[in-house]
Amino acid sequence: MQSAELKEKLDALERRYAYGEIYAKFSAELKAELREIEVNLGKLPVLYRTTSVNSFFGLAAEISQKMEQKERGKSSRDTDFSLLVDQ
Repeated sequence: MQSAELKEKLDALERRYAYGEIYAKFSAELKAELREIEVNLGKLPVLYRTTSVNSFFGLAAEISQKMEQKERGKSSRDTDFSLLVDQ
């Protein structure tokens, strides 16, 4: 990620040239880039991940399982609705 890379470069620069002119020049540039990236990251919307399955994907998975069972010869209309389960 750019932010982490810039922080590493800034830390390395600070260690090498703590009191020199080179430090002042390059640290200001790196700090400005870092601020810009952090501002842009702050503008991004928060993305939420849900635990529920979209009904389309759930149905597609169910159809896929039924087709696989049919291809293996393990499925019939009678077994889709078990008489052992009380509805």
